Amino acid sequence: MPILTLLLLPGLVVLFWLGTWQLGRYQYKNGLPPVPAEEVQSTLQGTLETDRIFWLYTTFEGESLWRAYRLLDGCSVSSTATETCDRPVFVNTGLLSAIEPPEGIELSVQDVTDQSYILISNFPKGFLRPADNPDALQWYTPNAPKMAEAAGLAGADRAVLAEPASIPIIRLDGAGNQTVTGADNPYANPAVADDMPPARHLGYSLTWYGLALAMLGVYFALHVSRGRLRFGTKPETDRGQDQGSANQ
Repeated sequence: MPILTLLLLPGLVVLFWLGTWQLGRYQYKNGLPPVPAEEVQSTLQGTLETDRIFWLYTTFEGESLWRAYRLLDGCSVSSTATETCDRPVFVNTGLLSAIEPPEGIELSVQDVTDQSYILISNFPKGFLRPADNPDALQWYTPNAPKMAEAAGLAGADRAVLAEPASIPIIRLDGAGNQTVTGADNPYANPAVADDMPPARHLGYSLTWYGLALAMLGVYFALHVSRGRLRFGTKPETDRGQDQGSANQ
């Protein structure tokens, strides 16, 4: 059955690749500390830009959120007291709970010097993300260099996203009034930043591997049912037919 076999082989390759990729994500996340170590945290010096907000869409625990980034006019300082002042730094100043960020919305500008930050260049691109819309300052894939390049900023290839340990969540009512609550920032920890815990990656990996094994099982079962494969000794009738063929 050559056509069936040719269809089976690429299907197995894709399923095993997906299973291996999910297993790798599980191992990576499972090996991350629950809280980023102090040596990878930085502080910021300076003030935030007030005339524009760079929106980055994401979801967390089933809620649609827009990360509101503002550019830092200043420097980042590592845990070893090394200052870096020649790269764009997009500072996450809040999470807006909305399907789309309303035009002209005003968000308070926070003091960036009162807490530590995790500096991240980008996150892995997920499946089925919409295309970015740089003209509207709306992004769907977290990638600081691309955001800086689209904005025409110097040193774009060194740009980073600055994620604070805690962050305000802004929710709007029907009249546009804002309700602000504080929360731990999930995007400050790569282990949980893409809204999928390690156990789900392991479950998906087992699912893909299971589908691959099921395809193999159906393939061999079909051949057995058609008499193309046998296990054990041949029946007496088959041996008789083989002997008769040999005599002829």
